[in-house]
Parts: sequence; structure tokens; C-alpha cells
Amino acid sequence: MKSLDLLDVVIGLFIELMKDYSFIDPIILREVERQQSRIHVVAGHKGMGLFTLILPDVSKMLTRALADGKLPDSRPALAGRLSKEDVRPKFLWGFWSLIFEQDGMLSQTPNVDAIAGLQQLLLFAKKLRLECPKEKVDGTLIEFVEIDESLPPSLWHLGRRSSCVGAFIWPPARTRV
Repeated sequence: MKSLDLLDVVIGLFIELMKDYSFIDPIILREVERQQSRIHVVAGHKGMGLFTLILPDVSKMLTRALADGKLPDSRPALAGRLSKEDVRPKFLWGFWSLIFEQDGMLSQTPNVDAIAGLQQLLLFAKKLRLECPKEKVDGTLIEFVEIDESLPPSLWHLGRRSSCVGAFIWPPARTRV
């Protein structure tokens, strides 16, 4: 018997969670059938990052879109448009279609169960504590050092005031006599 790895378990949970939301609308059940193979393919390429990084980014977009009343033009991975005519995200489109109109504007009567279900799906694995691969840590550190080295030198160490950004925020301390 093949043992399941964590990614297989998380994919299974994601799919079962999608099925749990089929009570919202029949469109959600069709969505589960459409998205199952896509979830396996994307998770195969992105790994756990799909559930811990990418989907939470899509959740942030959803939160902003609900506050703004429309879907943004700039979008994270997996939140690309369905088509030129339909700007709702292709991934989990059934949920998005119950919340936003085809032009990306918030529906006059958004389905609150669809909003809750979509948020649950996008965030259910966000807080999983996982060991980050050494290559990813090393790459991030190298990127940080490159950005740090590209910045202009700081004036903080000179102990003098300057009109440039990053200069002292407070005036020099006054000494009492």
C-alpha cells in the first residue's frame, strides 16, 4: 500500500472541502469536477506553495475586491481571467460567479455562502508549519543581499541631518545646562 505524503493529503482535503460547498449551488458541484485534475497538475508543479502561498495571495485579492466592489486588473497567480468577456478568475470560477458579475463588478446580491466557502478554500492551509527547502531559503537570502547592496548608502552612521529620505526623523536631543 502506498503511503500518502502531505501534499496528497492536502489536495484530498481541498477537493473534499470543495465538495462540502456543493450545497451552495449546483454550479459548485460542476466546479469540483472541472477543477480536480487542474488542482493535481498545479500542485504537482507548485507543491505545498500552492496552498500556503499562492491561494492566500488570491484570498487577499478577494478581500480587496470585496472592499473595492470590483475585481482588480492586477492579479496574483491562479487568478487569471476566464476570458476577454468574463474577467472573473478561471480557477474556482463557480464561486467567483456567485459573487461578481461578468464585468468584475460586485454582484448586487453576492452569495455570502460562496464568499465564506471561497475564503475557506483559499486559506485552509495557510498556517501549515512546513520546513522550507534550503534552496528556497538560500535564493531568498541572495535576493535580499542583492537588493540591499543596490540601495544608496545610509546617512545614519554619519550622525548628521539630511533632507534625503531616511534622514533622522527627530531633531537632535537638546542638552540641559
